[in-house]
Amino acid sequence: MTIVAEKYDYVIGIDTHARTHTYAIINTRTGSRKACQTFPVSPRG
Repeated sequence: MTIVAEKYDYVIGIDTHARTHTYAIINTRTGSRKACQTFPVSPRG
């Protein structure tokens, strides 16, 4: 089985809820968050 941190430099996670969706990009080497943003669940978002 491959460990994600050994194969990729970054991983993207998405957390979905009824009113918002949030994504985060994590550096697998350092564990630091490169980006994170929340969007409303709407046509505009």
